[in-house]
Amino acid sequence: MTNQNPMKNMAQGLADMAERMTRLNNQTMMAGVAGMQPWLDAYSQLFPPAKPAARCGCQIPETECPPYCACTLDWTMAPGDTRVGHIQIKNTSKESITYSLAATPLASCQRATETTPQLEPSSARVGPGESLHVEVSLTADQSWRPGETYESEIKIRGKYERCVCVQVEVDCAEEACCRIEMGEIPKSVHADNWTKHFQCTDLCFEPITPSRIDRQTQDNPNAPR
Repeated sequence: MTNQNPMKNMAQGLADMAERMTRLNNQTMMAGVAGMQPWLDAYSQLFPPAKPAARCGCQIPETECPPYCACTLDWTMAPGDTRVGHIQIKNTSKESITYSLAATPLASCQRATETTPQLEPSSARVGPGESLHVEVSLTADQSWRPGETYESEIKIRGKYERCVCVQVEVDCAEEACCRIEMGEIPKSVHADNWTKHFQCTDLCFEPITPSRIDRQTQDNPNAPR
C-alpha cells in the first residue's frame, strides 16, 4: 500500500496539470480573438458586404417566344366522313404581307398517307390590320381503321413560318338504325275497378284485319300491303 500512494499522487498531479493547460489554452485563444476584434471591425467598415442590386426601375421585361404550332384542328371522324374548319390569319404588321399555306399529308405512327387537308385559298396578300380566312376541308380515307390517330401540319409562311396542327381520331361509323320488336299485339292487364278481385285485359293497339288493309289501300294506293 505504501508503494502505490506515490504513483497515485503522480497520476493525479499529471491530470491536474493537463486540465490547467487546457484551461490556459482556452483563455489564451479567447484573449487572442478579443485582441483581433478591432481589426475585424475595421476590415468590415473598409470592405462592407455586397448588397443585392436594387430592383426599382432596373428590371428588364422578358417575353417568351410563341409556340411553332399556333393551334390545333381536332376532329373525330369515321372512314368516309368529311369535316370543314377555318383558319383566320390577322396581319399585325404595319405593311402588307403575302401569306402562303401548304399542308403535309396525314400520317399515323410515322406512316404517311395520300390524304392531305384541302385549303381554300392557299395564298393571299393581306393589308395591315386585315385578316385572311382559309377554309380547311378533310375527308377520312376508307382504309383508316378505328382507334388510329392521324396528324398533319398546315404550314403558314409570311415574314416567318408557323403552323396549324391537324389531329384526326378515327372512330366507328355510327349506324342510323332504329330497331323495333313487333310480333303479337301486346296486351295491358289491370285490375277491375268494380270488384278489385278480377283483372281486365285489353289490346294495346288496334288489330289490322284484311278488310282494314283493303280500306287503307283504297284510301292510299301507295300504302304497303
